[in-house]
Amino acid sequence: MGHYALLSAPELGPAAEAVADEDFATAAAQVAAYVREQRLEPAEQPRWRLLLATLREKAGDVSGAIEDYERAGAVPW
Repeated sequence: MGHYALLSAPELGPAAEAVADEDFATAAAQVAAYVREQRLEPAEQPRWRLLLATLREKAGDVSGAIEDYERAGAVPW
């Protein structure tokens, strides 16, 4: 998936490794912390929310995934 390219940022190396190990819960937690710390512009948020939703879905966190899918769709791309 193309949004995994967002994990190429050096500070997200551990999240990328977690994805490679199929530890999606850890990856989601790390990406969520990164997103909180970065205070992204509204135009940047949808792609990060889509990434988070995908990671949470793969981790079995359906309610968290739904929330992030909805948040990704709430901002015009």
